[in-house]
This record gives sequence, C-alpha cells and structure tokens, in this order.
Amino acid sequence: MSCGICGENQCKRTISGIPMCEECFSKLTLLRKDDIITFAFFNDADNLSHASKEGKEYIQSLLQEKQDLMDSIKEGKQRLTEEQQKLAEEQQRLARIKQIE
Repeated sequence: MSCGICGENQCKRTISGIPMCEECFSKLTLLRKDDIITFAFFNDADNLSHASKEGKEYIQSLLQEKQDLMDSIKEGKQRLTEEQQKLAEEQQRLARIKQIE
C-alpha cells in the first residue's frame, strides 16, 4: 500500500484512515508542532501532487486549522495593541487632570 501523502513509499501507519509512510508522518508531526518550513512544504501544491484525494483533503484541513489559528493570534495581538494604546491615552488624560488639580 502506497502513502496517501507522497504516493511513493510503503506505509506502516494509518492516520485518520489515510495510509502514511514514516517520512510523511514525521512531516505531519512537524506541521502539528507549527514548523514553518513544513507548513511551506505542504502549501506547495507540487509537494502534494502524488497525494490521494483523502490525503490532500487531510493536509488541507490541517493547514486551514493552522491558518485560522495564526489569523486568530494576529487579531488578538492587534486588539491587545489597540487596548494598550487606549490605556496609555487614558493614563495621559488622568495625568493632565491631576496637573490641573
């Protein structure tokens, strides 16, 4: 049975019903650990050209989860920056009020 991701190697594992060789399983593990190089590898369609339909869908779902998480983190950082700016403005306003008193 060939790997559902690379389509080339013999499989020893089955992940989510997809046969997977050790090399692809290792890459999948790195993807789950947010390895940016592995993220880029799987985002390149040429690297999934031999993948089964199920393999492509599985990898795409993982990539989408990672992208959603990164978008959420980015939005959170943006909100934090905005809140910090509001806090700094409020502190400046209070300092001016104290100077007047």
